[in-house]
Amino acid sequence: MVPAVTIVVPNHNRGDLLMQTLASVQAQTSGDFECIVVDDHSTDDSVARMTPLLESDSRFSLAPSPRKGAQAARNTGIGHARGRYVILLDSDDLLTPNCLAQRVAVMDADPSLDFAVFPCECFQKQPGDVGLLWNVPTGEPDLDRFLKLDVPWQTTSPIWRRESILRLLPWPEDVPVGQDWEFHIRALLGNLKYTRAGAVDHYWRQPEAERDSIGKNTMKPEMLAARALVNERVLSAVQAAGKMSETYRPYFAGLFFQSAERIGQRISHRTARDLWSRAQQLGLITKKQEKQGRLYFNLFRFKKLRALYRSHLEGVWPEAYFAKRSATYLKAPADPNKVAA
Repeated sequence: MVPAVTIVVPNHNRGDLLMQTLASVQAQTSGDFECIVVDDHSTDDSVARMTPLLESDSRFSLAPSPRKGAQAARNTGIGHARGRYVILLDSDDLLTPNCLAQRVAVMDADPSLDFAVFPCECFQKQPGDVGLLWNVPTGEPDLDRFLKLDVPWQTTSPIWRRESILRLLPWPEDVPVGQDWEFHIRALLGNLKYTRAGAVDHYWRQPEAERDSIGKNTMKPEMLAARALVNERVLSAVQAAGKMSETYRPYFAGLFFQSAERIGQRISHRTARDLWSRAQQLGLITKKQEKQGRLYFNLFRFKKLRALYRSHLEGVWPEAYFAKRSATYLKAPADPNKVAA
C-alpha cells in the first residue's frame, strides 16, 4: 500500500538527537507514512540505536548513502520514496504530533499544488525554550527574500508532491553549503505552485556551543569558497529563467560583496579582490565600483583605514550591497496558541 507521506531523514553521527527526531515521527496522529533514514557513514552508535525501532515498526527503514553529505542523503531518500508527498526532516529537528495530518489535508484539498509551506519554531533543548519563529511572511515576494538572504522558510517547512520534487532533483552534491537555499530558489524559478498554510508544526534546533552544526561551520575557508560558487550558480539560474532584473542585480552584487568580504577576512585579500572583479565581469557592478572594492580589500590589513573606507562605501553604494538579515529572521515571536497540537 502506498503511504501518504515519505519522510526522509539524513543522519551522520547524531544517534542521541536522531532518536528524539524519530520519536516525534512515530508520535504522529496520522500513521499513514514511511520514514526513510539515510545514514551517511556514521561512526557512532546511530544504527545500533535505530535497530529496535526498525525491527518493531515497519514504517521505518534504513538506507545507506552512497556518498557523503546531507544533500546526497536527501537525493537517495527521495529516490526511494513511495509516498504521494515528501517531507525532508533533519536528524536533530522535530515534528509536532499533528504535522502530517495538517499537511496532507492542505495538499489533498488542492491537487494543483506542487508544495505547501508551514511555519517553523526555533528551539535548543526542548520546544518552547526559545519562543521564536524561523521567519514570517512580510508581503514581499519569496524569491526576492531568498536573494536578500531573508530566508523565508527552513528545509522541513515544505511538504512536496513527490512528482514535483523529483523534477527538481538533484540537490547539488558538489558543494558543502547553500544547497537548501539554491534548491528552494530553483523551485520558485520553476514556477511551482505553492501556498503558505497552517500553524507551527515543526521545530528547528538552533546550534549550541557544544554541538557541531552546519551553521557553525559556514565560516570555514572551504565553506566560504563554496558559497561563492553557489552564488554564481543561482545567478545563472535566475538569468536562464529570464528573471534577472535591475531589482535583482544589486541583490547579487551584495551576495558577491558579502562573500568577498568574508573571504578577505579568512582566506586571502587577493582571492577577495578576484571575486569582486568577477562581479564586474558578470555585469553586476560598474567598473568604478569594482575599483572601489579592490581598494577596500587592499586596505584589509589596516583595520582603522578599512573601517573608514567601508563607511564611505556604505554612503555611495546601494544599500543592497550590504546584505542584512531581515528583522523577522529568527526573531519573530512565536504564538504558543498557534502550534499544531
